[in-house]
Amino acid sequence: RHYPLACWLGALGLGSVAINFPIPVAALLKVLSGFAFGVEAGFALNVCSSVLGGFLGFSAARNLCYHWLYSRFSARLARANVEIGRNGFWYVLGARLLMATPIFLVNVLAGLSSMRRRVFLLGTLLGVLPSSMIYALSGSQLEAMASTSDFVSPQMALVLALMAVASALPALFNRGRANSQG
Repeated sequence: RHYPLACWLGALGLGSVAINFPIPVAALLKVLSGFAFGVEAGFALNVCSSVLGGFLGFSAARNLCYHWLYSRFSARLARANVEIGRNGFWYVLGARLLMATPIFLVNVLAGLSSMRRRVFLLGTLLGVLPSSMIYALSGSQLEAMASTSDFVSPQMALVLALMAVASALPALFNRGRANSQG
């Protein structure tokens, strides 16, 4: 597919901001990225907008809201901060893989914790890879779908099965790590 770079960059900006909305606008934009730009460019767009948008939400929480929120909820946030500081990578990775956790909430909670930026970015990058591909693949198939039965295909079943396996990986890795340390 042929697409102008300016449109891709505009979609990147829009998607990066939409990631931090409490309503799931970003999911629709991610599907549309596969429709408009194809699987490869849509996948790249989804990953970039998720990581950039996540970092924007993380930074906004850390730099703009931190003192205000801690002044109101210090006891609860302090307890969460200890746990997130210790296992933050696994929380971010698991939340990103599950796709059921509100993205903006993960960004804010991580930004309010002592988690390092690079840990947050790595967990986000690795965690959004499967969902970014699913959205891009789904969007790229929209034009070919004639009925709702087209949504149930062997390819879609495989993608969903891989998502289920991917969402269990953080718990399995963390459990294995805890067993080896204890």
